Amino acid sequence: MEMSENGSELRDGAKKVVAFYIDGGEKLGKAMLDLHQSYASWARDTPIWSIFEAQRNAAKGMLADSAAFNRKLWRIEKEV
Repeated sequence: MEMSENGSELRDGAKKVVAFYIDGGEKLGKAMLDLHQSYASWARDTPIWSIFEAQRNAAKGMLADSAAFNRKLWRIEKEV
């Protein structure tokens, strides 16, 4: 086994770990956003609901942007 083959295997292994980490973080983030929505459901018919909804939408966008950035950085395709 040459050094380049070993480096390639190491790189592929690291990419798999990073992909697992990104996917897991994204799933956890989405679960937390869903939990936030259920906890804030008491405010649905009040004026404060728009603030909760704005927070959730901002966090959802940051989560998606962060995951996309890291996938692009590591050149990882998102599994569908």
